This record gives sequence, structure tokens and C-alpha cells, in this order.
Amino acid sequence: MQPLNKIYSHTTSKILMFADTWNAKGQHILQASAAEPGLAVLENGRYILKEGTIWPANDATAEGVVLQDYDLTDNDQNVAIIFEGDIKTAALPATPTANAIAALPRVTFHDAFVGYPVTFSAGANGTVAATVDGVAITTGAKVYPGKTVIFTATPASTYAVDAWIGNGEASGTGSVTYTLVIDERVEAVTVSFKSAT
Repeated sequence: MQPLNKIYSHTTSKILMFADTWNAKGQHILQASAAEPGLAVLENGRYILKEGTIWPANDATAEGVVLQDYDLTDNDQNVAIIFEGDIKTAALPATPTANAIAALPRVTFHDAFVGYPVTFSAGANGTVAATVDGVAITTGAKVYPGKTVIFTATPASTYAVDAWIGNGEASGTGSVTYTLVIDERVEAVTVSFKSAT
């Protein structure tokens, strides 16, 4: 079977960073209607699957990016889904989510927003660790808005948590855990310790 990048080598796709360095797979997509539009959008009375749409969803299930516009109004279409290549993020109809970016390791989204940096540190006499969705992160990791970071402090022997500070504001005392929902800004969290005796 001939690779789709050869079949579509003369595409006028606006999402490609480089016109000749990408690979795609064919995907049969059903005709769209008012009752079942799928990922198509209604434009001038036609159901169009837009170039740059993350398929099948803009989340952890992402398998690729739609190469060009396809009209699904009158019949099914065989659609080219890019699974490897360089994509202009600004040309996409929606910003790829952090989960979609992670699900597409062979696609490079140029200028893609991947979240805000979260820094965290511990004062003397203890350590702090952080997780997002159960996965450990290191200080400075970028986290997407709306995600929850759970910080866990481990005091040294004979010490206890004194206070948590998030972005300069005291955010609770005594607990060994601190939860922060990421807003649209850089986040900084520190934890201090005190003698438990």
C-alpha cells in the first residue's frame, strides 16, 4: 500500500510545518448529519471535518490530526490522519490538550501550549513530592490548567509540617498533604517544618 504522504504530497494543508516530512493513515469516517455530526462543524449548510481537528478526540485517545478539510454532508469519506510530522499549532481549530500531545509522541506541535510551570520546595528538616493524576512530577514541570497537583510533605524525625505557602499566600497548616488546582498562571508552593516536640 502506498503511504498517504505520497498520495497527498501536493496538499495545500495550512497545518503542516514542512510539506514533505509527515506520515498519515487512512480513516473511514461516516457521513455527518444534524442528528450525528461527529467531529464535523456546520459551515454554510455543509458538515465539514476541519483541517487540524484532533482525531478521534482532543484527549488521551488522540490518534492523529486531520490533514485537510473534508465535506461529510453527502457521503462517507476516507480521511488522512497525520500520526507523524510537524504541525503549526496556531493553525489548528482548537489548541491540543496536554493529554492529546502526550498521546501523539511522533507529532511535534510547534508553539504548543503544554501548561504552566509548577515549582515546589521544602524548608529545612523535610522533603516534598508532587503528583498529577497519580504520576510523580518534578519541580518546574508544566501542568495544564484544571489539573490537580497533590503535594506530600515528609518531615524529618521529630519534625512536623508547619505551613504550606502557595504563590506567596499561606494555604493551610499541619497537614502532610496540600492540594492545588492549577489556574492560568505559574504556580509556586513551599512547605515549612517545625519541631514536633
